[in-house]
Amino acid sequence: MDIGTTLVGLIVVLLFVLPIILIAKSANGGEKQLIDELNKIAAVQHSKIAHFDVLKNAVIGMDKEKYQLFFVKKKQGEIQNSTIDLKEIKKCQVVSSSKGTKSKSGTYKEIEKIGLQFTYLIPTRSINTFEFYDVHSDNGPLNGELQLANKWEKKISKSVQESASMLKIVSNRV
Repeated sequence: MDIGTTLVGLIVVLLFVLPIILIAKSANGGEKQLIDELNKIAAVQHSKIAHFDVLKNAVIGMDKEKYQLFFVKKKQGEIQNSTIDLKEIKKCQVVSSSKGTKSKSGTYKEIEKIGLQFTYLIPTRSINTFEFYDVHSDNGPLNGELQLANKWEKKISKSVQESASMLKIVSNRV
């Protein structure tokens, strides 16, 4: 009787725990794939990722020595990547879009998109945006994307200023 109860208890516990373990493993596998892709595109540029952060379906990283920024996002099963030379950037800012939604308790804003928008020094180059969150393609609610976007805006803006200072020093020597 005690062995039977123990076995039933173990089976029930396994039925509840096993799906959680499998979900966690698959999530980490996706994260590893994004980080590997980030390192791969950095290697093509002969860069080393010094800082990076992982979002739900994306990863962003920077080579502070070469002022290179890398972004990898998995969207609808496809991996998309982008590289930006921060020496060519005039401005980086967080952009978001939201819509007003009415409910019984009042009106509130629902964030639909969050991204980092890059304006180039050369005005003819089009604005580039790294999409951190899109309510229509990312599954689930926000999970720190706005905070990460703000964090990276500060990091990138600092690097843009540093690279501009470096260019001024070099041009003054010539």
